[in-house]
Amino acid sequence: MENNYQFLTEEVLLTYGQEVNSLSDAKYLSKEISNKGKGDISYNTIRRFFGLIYCRQKKYHIKTLNTLSRYCGYKNFTEHQKYNNNYKIWKLINLVSFSNNNIEDLEKIKKNLETIINNDPRRLTLLGIITNKLLSQKKEQHLLELYNLKIDNIHASEMFMPVTNYCNLISSTLREYKFKNPQTIIALSKKDTFIRLYIHYFVDYNKNNHNYISILQASDDEPYDSNDRAFKYLFLDTMSFFKSEPLNYKGLDIPYKNLTNDFVRGRWIGISYLRGQNKFNFKKFYKSDSILLATEVLVFALVKNDIATLKVVCDCYETNCYKNLHWYYNNEKIIVDLFISLHFFLKGDKKNAFALFDTIDIYKYSNFQRLDHNMVIYLFIQLVIEGATESLKLKFKLAKKTSHLDLLKYHNAIALNKSYTYK
Repeated sequence: MENNYQFLTEEVLLTYGQEVNSLSDAKYLSKEISNKGKGDISYNTIRRFFGLIYCRQKKYHIKTLNTLSRYCGYKNFTEHQKYNNNYKIWKLINLVSFSNNNIEDLEKIKKNLETIINNDPRRLTLLGIITNKLLSQKKEQHLLELYNLKIDNIHASEMFMPVTNYCNLISSTLREYKFKNPQTIIALSKKDTFIRLYIHYFVDYNKNNHNYISILQASDDEPYDSNDRAFKYLFLDTMSFFKSEPLNYKGLDIPYKNLTNDFVRGRWIGISYLRGQNKFNFKKFYKSDSILLATEVLVFALVKNDIATLKVVCDCYETNCYKNLHWYYNNEKIIVDLFISLHFFLKGDKKNAFALFDTIDIYKYSNFQRLDHNMVIYLFIQLVIEGATESLKLKFKLAKKTSHLDLLKYHNAIALNKSYTYK
């Protein structure tokens, strides 16, 4: 019998009040169901359902399932199954939500969670809740055991929102957590489900991303495709650049033509700019239908005060509208719009610079993991466009405390404002 019917088996037995172990039990139950007006079901069907006779049958007719569910007090099997799923979810949340409760029988919870998530990806939030719980209790071994679970089709389009919600749920906890055993980081980096769910989805630009970086560095290359392998080394180089540390450019060893993900392509373009700024030509990468290719190189060029590269990249995007953009890519549009407003200002079009800048809602459209990063860029460009005020200076200083963008300096923004205000 399929495990999908286990809840029905248990509730039929609960309603019946005793085990079904024999032919006489099956006959009695058949008669009881009929007498209660819940429908007719033969005793041989009951024998097959409870495994009393060998049967290759793995699925049962909906009429049989509806009859057994009505016997248990439900309108039909669909309603019964829905109630059971909701009950299991409630029970699981109830179990892990109270701070004084230790999570026991983790293996059973993991199996239930695996089934629930693979049936409904939105339930990934439950995995986030349990992850936070285990971290709060410093149960590092349990955390490792939890991520032995298998989740289907992690990169499918319908998983995008559920995975994002899961990542946002655990990110703050993971940033603040101090691992008792350094080997836990190594072991976690070998958990395929955790790497695919969190490390490859949640690109953490926060200044306090040391656990994210440590796990990414320790992760293996072999199980993953060229996009994931390239991302690993490109992002590590990005963090090295922001810290004024040497870059290894290992991500560039994977040819651009082998990449199929535009987000990763954008990181490849950015790091290739850092390796050879003088020979860099953005136009050979530009595609009018992708907003993801420009955002990294724009930030790098701003840090390096490379106005010429900013102009070339912004010229490509200045007239693009990007209607019906995927919700997740609104974050990239924020960056592009910020730089186009800066571009307008630098070429003397103050009216359009202020008009576009005023439309940008940094809080509404920033991805959670990029908000600190975006805020520093936003305030730097605001300083360039509007000039210095004490309030803006203070906001910029405070924003940099949680961002890696220490290389963006207040005095550089003011120098740009003075250089271009009267042009």
